[in-house]
Amino acid sequence: MGFERCCFIAWNRRFLEQTGYSEDEIKSAKPEEFLTFSESWFPLSDEKGGRRVEYISCAAEGSFGADAIPGYIVRSQDKVGYVMLEFAEPSAQFEQGVFGSSFTILV
Repeated sequence: MGFERCCFIAWNRRFLEQTGYSEDEIKSAKPEEFLTFSESWFPLSDEKGGRRVEYISCAAEGSFGADAIPGYIVRSQDKVGYVMLEFAEPSAQFEQGVFGSSFTILV
């Protein structure tokens, strides 16, 4: 996600499948329309060297009243965030090193 422009900039097929939203809906949406953020960001770096990285828990609202999907957002320097959603079902892809989390990047 992009925090400066408040939009989604990239996503994968699994993100769309799990949330139930179409590519067109994600392209035109503001992140807060689909994601609920917890209250506080937590540091992942010490900011030495000027590279602040932090994370927050979130939930992605499913379409048509589907259950929310928990996850996390990792954000770098208040600009770009990586959304990782927790999917319950393990997959063969996970066993092969392709993790079951979905992602999206907001810019």
